[in-house]
Amino acid sequence: MTQISRLSTEPACARNLTGERLIPFIFEYLRRRKLEKVFSERQQVQLGERVLALLESGGQSTSVTPLLATLLVGSAISRVDAGGDLATMPDQIPEVFLDYLKRLNPTTGDATSIVSNEQLIPAAYCLAIVSLGDNFTPSDFRQQDGQSAITPSSISTPASKVIDRLIANCILGRREFAGISLLRFGLDPAAEYFAEIGYINQLQTDRNQWERFLARLKSAHIQTCAMVSWSRSAHATESISSP
Repeated sequence: MTQISRLSTEPACARNLTGERLIPFIFEYLRRRKLEKVFSERQQVQLGERVLALLESGGQSTSVTPLLATLLVGSAISRVDAGGDLATMPDQIPEVFLDYLKRLNPTTGDATSIVSNEQLIPAAYCLAIVSLGDNFTPSDFRQQDGQSAITPSSISTPASKVIDRLIANCILGRREFAGISLLRFGLDPAAEYFAEIGYINQLQTDRNQWERFLARLKSAHIQTCAMVSWSRSAHATESISSP
């Protein structure tokens, strides 16, 4: 089976890719990874069409990060390996990250460690909201807080088992600090999109909840801008005062 390692999903460059640069980037990526022979000529055309569909879904101004582009390639390769159709590839950005989560989740093997996507996905939404916190920025969070956030009413699998599965799938990372288990999503954009979907599921059509949520979001944005401004000022002052 052809696979792309987790490290290969890291951005190859910092600039976002628009339509005129995205498809050449993808095929150059395939060439450098020696993966171009994975696809037939017809499948290469299909891949290009799916990528364009993703761009068009967000309007003419939509651009794609190199990370997202490599996740799309991984999605395409997994379908080719399974003898599937590239027409089933995601054509919305949040779906790309959901597809990434599903592709890394095994459906066979030790039954005691397997967690279904139906259980794993809503748990990832809950954990992502904890990760973003009050500042709405992906960050480390306590495993205890994560376990508490996984709602038993919608997720029957024990929270600790779900978290262990996400760690084994490399969706989450875990480290110890002062005797406390800290978790973090491997990809910050995944945490952001999972939290976005989680909030939509939570708030639904309740106007009052949405207004309170948007007020929190605005407050967090103002605080973040103030911190960035302070940091830049402090850096500038330090540079001026340095001999």
